[in-house]
Amino acid sequence: MNKTKFMRRILPIGIGLTVVIMSVTSVYSQSLWETAKKNKDVLTITTLFTAQNVRDYLSTTAGLDNAVNWCKQTGITKVYIESFRGAYYAERATLVSARDRFLKEGFSVSGCVTTTRLGKNGVGMGWGGPCYSDKGSQEELQKIFEYTAGIFDEIMIDDFLFTECECEECIAARGDQTWSKYYNDLMV
Repeated sequence: MNKTKFMRRILPIGIGLTVVIMSVTSVYSQSLWETAKKNKDVLTITTLFTAQNVRDYLSTTAGLDNAVNWCKQTGITKVYIESFRGAYYAERATLVSARDRFLKEGFSVSGCVTTTRLGKNGVGMGWGGPCYSDKGSQEELQKIFEYTAGIFDEIMIDDFLFTECECEECIAARGDQTWSKYYNDLMV
C-alpha cells in the first residue's frame, strides 16, 4: 500500500482516537462532584443521615465539613436529613444548620422521618412499630411530622410506615373488616 492511501485510512482513525481520548480525559479530569451535579437530571445519588447521625456527626462544624466532603467525593447530590427515629428527635438547631450548610454547598436537601418507637408499641411488632389505632400514637405522629415540616419542604417517610399490630384496641377497631382492609384504611 502506498503512503498516501495509508495516510487516508489511518489519519481519520488517529483523529477519532484523539477526540475520544480528549473527551474521556476531560470527563475524568472533572471531580466526581462536578460530574454528578451536571448529570443529576439523569441520575441522582442520595444518602440519608439518620436522626442519630445528625446528633453524632452533623452537630459540629468539623462533622459537617466531613459529611459535605464525603458526599462530594462519592458523587452524592441529594441528602435526606432525618428528624426522628427510634424515639429520638434530632435537635432543631442542628437540623437547620445541616440543612442550610448542604444547601449552601449546592445539594438538594429533604427531611426524613422513621416511624419507630413512638406512642404505644404495637403488639407482635418486634421492630418497634407503633399501634396506630392508639390516639396517643396518632398524636405523636402528627407532632413529629409538624416538627419536620417546620424545617423541610419535602419529607421522605422511611419504609417503617406500616402496621401489623393486633392488640385489643386494634381488634376492637377492626370489627368485621379483614386485617388488610382495616390496616389500609387506618394507614390512609
